[in-house]
Amino acid sequence: MKKGNKTLAALALCACMTAGCSLVHESYSEISTDIYPSNAEEADAMILANVYQVFNIWHVFNPDVTGWWTMSNIVSDQFDSQYSGSYIGFDLTAQDNHESGTGGYPFLDEDNYTPLYLRSRFLSKMLLTKERIKNVPMTDARKKRMNAEIHCGMGFLAFLAYDLYGPVSLPTLEILQNPAADLAVRRATEEEMQQYIESNLAEALKDDALPARCDGAEYGRFTRGLAFMVLFKYCMLMGGMKEKESAGSGAPWWEKAETAGRELLKPEYGYALEDDYNALFSEAGEKNREVIFSGIADPAMASTYVASVIPSDFDTPGQNLQKWGVFKLRWDFYHTFEEHDLRTQRIITEYVSTAEGHPVRSEANDATQENIRTGLRLGALPVKFDYSTTIGSSCPVDVPMYRFADALTLLAEAIVRNAGTVTTEAVGYLNDVRRRAFGAYHTPKQPSDFAGAEDFLEQLLMERAHELWFEGHQRQDQIRCGKFIEACMEKGRKGYLPIARIEHMRQQTVPGKYDFERFPVPLSAIREGRGVILQNPGY
Repeated sequence: MKKGNKTLAALALCACMTAGCSLVHESYSEISTDIYPSNAEEADAMILANVYQVFNIWHVFNPDVTGWWTMSNIVSDQFDSQYSGSYIGFDLTAQDNHESGTGGYPFLDEDNYTPLYLRSRFLSKMLLTKERIKNVPMTDARKKRMNAEIHCGMGFLAFLAYDLYGPVSLPTLEILQNPAADLAVRRATEEEMQQYIESNLAEALKDDALPARCDGAEYGRFTRGLAFMVLFKYCMLMGGMKEKESAGSGAPWWEKAETAGRELLKPEYGYALEDDYNALFSEAGEKNREVIFSGIADPAMASTYVASVIPSDFDTPGQNLQKWGVFKLRWDFYHTFEEHDLRTQRIITEYVSTAEGHPVRSEANDATQENIRTGLRLGALPVKFDYSTTIGSSCPVDVPMYRFADALTLLAEAIVRNAGTVTTEAVGYLNDVRRRAFGAYHTPKQPSDFAGAEDFLEQLLMERAHELWFEGHQRQDQIRCGKFIEACMEKGRKGYLPIARIEHMRQQTVPGKYDFERFPVPLSAIREGRGVILQNPGY
């Protein structure tokens, strides 16, 4: 079923068994570097396994519980489920209880899942890979590209981990090459983590070693477009962080962000908005000109998003489809969409149940529904991804992580933050995205339609929420704009959490910094750290 461009994810999984590796249970750290890698093809196989593998559908994008995609979604004010983990500020117990506000599901269920924090160990694999390929004979151009791919992977993964958890451990080459010392590596400081992300992205972009974009058989590999998008996202995150620390101190970061965002407008990257929004989330619409980076699905490693969304009593005739019915799009968020918005077409607000009597499920009819795995009491069904080709729990549609629409709206924000006023250019980028969303019903906005820069930023934040719903960006956007904690508290109020539990979300162990804008460090990492890896404040 999958096309040739899907092979990258599969190659990353089987790279250990190709290009000269013996078929034994060995890791690269146990294979003599005098033997492997010995040529460019083996070096590339090592990069697929040690750099690209962590960016496959089950690591960074894991749609079950612990990937960046779901962790970012689940605590946002767009998302609801029956699990306490969908509210921030949960404790570290295994109990899951909405009423008492306890329970760490799903983020601390380390017996069944691997939190993204632990996947930051791939940073060590990437650093060792760079060292091990340095003397492999190949052309200078190919060596530069491989090194750029490694640095891009290091900067990208470090940024994702920093977004969710703050600093992680950053082992040096000296420590990695001396495993017998069995040293516990402390978490980096904020400054060290920031310098690590910035320096690796700078190395990835040096000498234009990465191609502007990759198509055909290379689809899914790192590009200059991706490296600039990660840098863009990072600069926006830093701008928001510095702005909250001291008014106006985010200015240099907004400037850096605008520069990175403008890079993505250059024709060499070939990015453009697709005409059909919903096609972006279908198998037929993959590998389009709007995608900057996606998690590639294949038959052996596919998303379980559809199974997580569709309830057991939703009729899918003739289709062998698992239906868990866990994810819901909150009704209060759904009601913020404007009339005629085409981006709501895959949000199911009513359906005829297959249960006895065939009741009609809807917001009104299910208001008192007790079984929240079926029905629509908690929210609408966010069936953003086409489920027509899903088999069992495996949805074969690639998961877009960064899209050009994301870049355009983020650039509009950076421009207005820098200018301090609403500009025609920024409004134009907003209109570009809205034009597709409303089709014939689109009425272009003018700078005069906004009361000022703050009003524009407010409306743009909502537009990004509508454009990127259930793509994982809402949490990061609201944190940057200083609105995340209040949005989580309002979500808690509407979820009837205890008042004390809701107020707990305001907690600031360090004055001026909300504890629960970040996730807790996995307990296994703290135990293995033997006193040098400390838990995030508040947990």
